[in-house]
Amino acid sequence: MKIERLTSLLTYAGAIPFAVALVLEYSQTKLWGLDGGSWFITYGLVIVSFMAGSVWGHSLLHAERKRRPFILISTNVLTLVAWFVYMLAPPMMSLAINGLALLALAGLELRWSGLGTVADYYLMLRARITLVVLVMHAVMLAII
Repeated sequence: MKIERLTSLLTYAGAIPFAVALVLEYSQTKLWGLDGGSWFITYGLVIVSFMAGSVWGHSLLHAERKRRPFILISTNVLTLVAWFVYMLAPPMMSLAINGLALLALAGLELRWSGLGTVADYYLMLRARITLVVLVMHAVMLAII
């Protein structure tokens, strides 16, 4: 299997838990004692952390030296803010912050597009999946 196909498959598969959580919340069904909103928000934290780590690693290998501190600090701040909001604020706030963190991480990644360090297919994939996930965040905000 080509890496592009595998990357696309794994990327879109990563959106499935968001969709399942939406269905759970909309149908007011619990899974293992948790409602769909809880599944959605906690999975969102996992994805924020995963994407922050991905951006972190990529920046160490490819970002211009002068941009690295900004990128490294930004990924940490975004992850920590998402976690603190989850711990201390109402679920709707956590959901909104998760969505904003995912958007900010996509923005950090797209900053490299002109440097030729990210394949064009991945940039398009990343833009599409970010849009899909943000739409799901908006839907969850409407039903939670």
